[in-house]
Amino acid sequence: MTKAVFLVYASRNQWWVDCEGRATGPYLTRAAAIVEAIPQAQAMLASGRPAEVLAPGDDRHHHVAWPPVTMRRRHEAKLAG
Repeated sequence: MTKAVFLVYASRNQWWVDCEGRATGPYLTRAAAIVEAIPQAQAMLASGRPAEVLAPGDDRHHHVAWPPVTMRRRHEAKLAG
């Protein structure tokens, strides 16, 4: 099953969250968009589909905002057996 990627991005001084071509928003801040994207990604994960939230950092590159590194490592360890 493919991973659902929730992408936080700015457009016209507003923040949005896109997943598979469906955008939600606008949000006033990057943080607000991330806060809204996390429950959506968690719901996807709860239904059995891998998910993550990517958001731009101060360097303007997208980084994983959720799940936290410790959660990703536990999942990778499970997969490795």
